[in-house]
Amino acid sequence: MPTSVDDLTNSGCGFNIATSEFGHLYYTELGNKGYYDTSGNYQPGWGLVNDGPFQHLQSTSYWSGTEASGIPNYAWYFDTYFGFQYVDGEDVGHEASPLLPGMAVRSGQVSEAAPVPEPSTLLLLSVGFLGLARWRLHKRGR
Repeated sequence: MPTSVDDLTNSGCGFNIATSEFGHLYYTELGNKGYYDTSGNYQPGWGLVNDGPFQHLQSTSYWSGTEASGIPNYAWYFDTYFGFQYVDGEDVGHEASPLLPGMAVRSGQVSEAAPVPEPSTLLLLSVGFLGLARWRLHKRGR
């Protein structure tokens, strides 16, 4: 699960927090906007507008893998609807959804590699036709 900065001050919770993994993905990589800008003003075009290559990224809250230090049974979440990061009780859930989704992540930067080569369609068709021709010749020989 993505990690968060375990800090209840302005550097760890609120809008426009790009220091957590989910915040970085939401703001920096995908280019989304929070409900409020860095000055605390409403900004049009906020929310999960760009989901990039993610097919099932929802406009909801996601738990992070970081528990809130000093607050038992609380963990960090990131709300992709408003672009907001905060802590909530692990056993309570979020008012919008009692069962919050998680997102599996892997360490490091994953670069786009060259596509995995697939067998040539022409080669597969040729082998198929040769197989059918051989089967037909075998059948005539009986």
